[in-house]
Amino acid sequence: MKRSLDIAAVALAALLLLGFAALSLRGLFVPEQASARFGMPVADAAGALFYRVYLSRNLVIVITGAIFLLTRQWTPPFW
Repeated sequence: MKRSLDIAAVALAALLLLGFAALSLRGLFVPEQASARFGMPVADAAGALFYRVYLSRNLVIVITGAIFLLTRQWTPPFW
C-alpha cells in the first residue's frame, strides 16, 4: 500500500509540473491570450513584459521541482 501511494504521489507531482510548464510556456509565447484567460488581458508592451517575467519565474519553479523529482529528493535528509 505504501509503495503504491509513493508511486501515485510521484506521478501526480510530475503531472502537476507538466501542466505548470505547459501553461508557463504558452504564456511566454502569447502573453496577451494567456493573461486574458488568467484575468484581465494585457494591453501594452509593459504589461506583456511583466507577464513574461512572471511566467519565467514559474518556469524556474518547474525546473527546480523537476530536478528534485528526478534526483529523488522528495524527503528531507536525516541528520
